[in-house]
Amino acid sequence: MSSAVIFVTGGSRGIGLSIVTLLLKDGYKVASFARSRTAELEALASRYGSSFLVIQGDLADPKTATAAVQKTISTFGRLDSLILNASTVYPITRLADAKVEEIVAGFQTNVFSIIPVIQAASSELRKSKLPGGARIIALSSAAGLSGIAGMGPYCASKAALNILIGALGQEEESIVSVAVNPGMVETQMAQEVRNDGKDVMNADSHGWMVNSYTSGGNKHPDVPAKAVIALALKAPKELSGKYLDFDAAEVKALE
Repeated sequence: MSSAVIFVTGGSRGIGLSIVTLLLKDGYKVASFARSRTAELEALASRYGSSFLVIQGDLADPKTATAAVQKTISTFGRLDSLILNASTVYPITRLADAKVEEIVAGFQTNVFSIIPVIQAASSELRKSKLPGGARIIALSSAAGLSGIAGMGPYCASKAALNILIGALGQEEESIVSVAVNPGMVETQMAQEVRNDGKDVMNADSHGWMVNSYTSGGNKHPDVPAKAVIALALKAPKELSGKYLDFDAAEVKALE
């Protein structure tokens, strides 16, 4: 269904940029909402014209996020899926040294910011003609399954995200909502953890991150992006509310 409209947060880099690029290549209409209007996004806008809407703004500002969704609907006349990709790993710190305001800021980006987007989009998503209904796909992390020294705020925010998606899956009958773990991916966020986590993470956890990078184990962003797109377009009702790895059998069956 190439006329489907997908709204992507954090589409300016990493997995988000891969998602935006692959969707446009496949003929979908895309709105990218991100803090930065990068050269990569400008190039895509030049190439894909009216099929691509670039919206620059701070996702942490509820009014800006709501306006971005409304602009998407008014531009394309419909909305079929949300891909909630924007995220931050900060603060990377031990809890004894953490500043509460920095933890709150991290939760604002990773958790609270999805609420106004979902609220602004829900009525339009419920009307979607996408086969199987609209989808809401949130980028999560295996870090949300257990605590990691030095990464406590990030782990907690992803755990909260998973719970919210679980609740949403029960609340919205006509919308399929899934939290997906993209695995180890070579992105700016991965670099930030390697660089800034050295002195606050446990040696085994940080060493595992470094080894994944040096051994070539980190995936290109396109790999999980393809799985996220498959979920955003084809995730069945029985997956709604679930947390899944990007390479789970249920996901691979959709690609």
